[in-house]
Formats: sequence, C-alpha cells, structure tokens
Amino acid sequence: MEMALIYLILFVIFLGAVWVYFNNNDEIHSIAAISAGLIALIWIFILSPLWLQFFITSILFIICRHIYAPDRKT
Repeated sequence: MEMALIYLILFVIFLGAVWVYFNNNDEIHSIAAISAGLIALIWIFILSPLWLQFFITSILFIICRHIYAPDRKT
C-alpha cells in the first residue's frame, strides 16, 4: 500500500510540473518544472518492478525505432 502512495505522490509531482511548464511563460519556472518532472519520472522508473521497467523500455525502444527508422517504402 505504501508503494502505491509513493507512486501517486511522484505522479502528482510530475503532473504538476507538466501543468507549470504549459501554463507559465517564465523561462526559469519552465526549466524548474522540466527538472522536477524528469526527476519524478526517473524515481518512478527506479521504484517500479523489473517487469514494468522492461515493458517501459521496450515501448520506448519501439517508439524511437519508428521515429528514427528510414522509410521502408522502397
């Protein structure tokens, strides 16, 4: 139960950082929001179980492969 609470707190921090980034025009606040959001996402990834880390890494690998892969139409 306590791990779920930690995930929830980190996710709320991440959502707050995203909200600050999109609703604030000040550059310093945007940089701080990006930093806080990235730190929260890293902690979520570190605290997650190994199978979930593999799943997240696989999804990110597939997305990056589709973005950076050359066209296969030829």
